[in-house]
Amino acid sequence: MKNLLKLLILNLIIVMSSTSAIASGSIEEVIERDNSVVRITKKLKCLVCSGESIYDSNSNFSIAVREFVKNELERGQNEQEILDNLVNSYGEEILLAPFFSVKNLLLWILPFLLLVFGFYKLLSAQADNFR
Repeated sequence: MKNLLKLLILNLIIVMSSTSAIASGSIEEVIERDNSVVRITKKLKCLVCSGESIYDSNSNFSIAVREFVKNELERGQNEQEILDNLVNSYGEEILLAPFFSVKNLLLWILPFLLLVFGFYKLLSAQADNFR
């Protein structure tokens, strides 16, 4: 019963927001804005859920972020400005695909380098014992 009520409220919110969106612009603008919301929210990770995108999640956090993205697009912000704003607020962990940086590269390469170094030390220690 609670889930049915939540679904009903969510549908009501969607209908009301789409009705107000249609009243505030042409249908093409509304379609483009909705497509932009989908494109942006598929790039964002829900910080509450485990590995889900904001687009796929139904958590309160995801709903709030989707509404934030929609409002920012209506205010005239572009995709990069919205992503930068969210990264400033929540950190880079909100992105499903983090920005490329030297720090991220080191985090990915360092374990491999340590593994290679460990094998090298192991083999050199065995070679010393063998002699």
